[in-house]
Amino acid sequence: MLRKRRDSQEHDESNKLTPDKCKRMKSQPASPKKLPFKGKLVIIEGNIGVGKTTLSQKLAALLKYKLFLEPTSKNPYLGKFYAEPKKYALKLQLWIFQQRLHMYIHAVKHMLETGQGVLLDRSVFSDKVFADVGFADNNISPEGYAFYMSIRGRALKGLPIPHVTLFLNTDPKVCQQRIRTRGRNCEKGIPVSYLQSLHDAYQEFNTEMREMGSKVHTLDWTYFGEARPIQEEIQYSREVTWSEFVQTDFSDFCSSRLAPLDQSLNKGLQTSQDKENIGHDVTKLQEDELKAFEKEKVNTTDPDREDKTLTDTHI
Repeated sequence: MLRKRRDSQEHDESNKLTPDKCKRMKSQPASPKKLPFKGKLVIIEGNIGVGKTTLSQKLAALLKYKLFLEPTSKNPYLGKFYAEPKKYALKLQLWIFQQRLHMYIHAVKHMLETGQGVLLDRSVFSDKVFADVGFADNNISPEGYAFYMSIRGRALKGLPIPHVTLFLNTDPKVCQQRIRTRGRNCEKGIPVSYLQSLHDAYQEFNTEMREMGSKVHTLDWTYFGEARPIQEEIQYSREVTWSEFVQTDFSDFCSSRLAPLDQSLNKGLQTSQDKENIGHDVTKLQEDELKAFEKEKVNTTDPDREDKTLTDTHI
């Protein structure tokens, strides 16, 4: 009995808040809180022509997420790149990287401010897939690639990781057939070897995203699949969480580091004409992209089968 009483007294003494204990508690960092979101940040990735935009629209409607389409309809370099890849590869890469960066920032801001989930048709994270292939094909010089990687490294340090990455996987030859079917003039000459290189680079990208903590789902898109099972997979998947520190880092990036980054990108594009082509009115770009997508969908839809709509946005 006496021993139990002594043990109890010792336990009480050990739990007393002494001045030293209070000091230690104050010096310890508080555990980050998980931010309350109704949805997730989801990116849909895949090769040219695989069918990302069609699926993106269906999923966004089912999930009630805000959709961000890849801004390509106003791209001043896409057609020039396919005609003269060595001359325009780096300019195309810098231009589209800047558009993807601002689109991603806009999406994150929307999520932080409203709690609504967002879905992006390609992202700033996968932009490197095209830069890697351009460098490997000698269309981007070592100096140009080093400049791009420096810019990318500075940008990604301030951005939160996507909760979910959906990769639409299919044979490059299937993508080539879908590209021919949708009939964009600037894409007619894309060789299957280029699509194969992108396909291979995407495998490395998927590994990188897993290592970052994003939940990567690889979907066989040889035939167009149903959106509803994917919707359920997104809703119930476990993913990387964003802490309150994410918002602090992101706000710091937008307020102090984004403007110098834009200046570096503008300088990389070199000419005043190039600079005039750069725009960050994400809302206007999204409106233009949606109009272009709807127009293309009307021209390429097979009336006998809705899921044969061969549409996608690229670089």
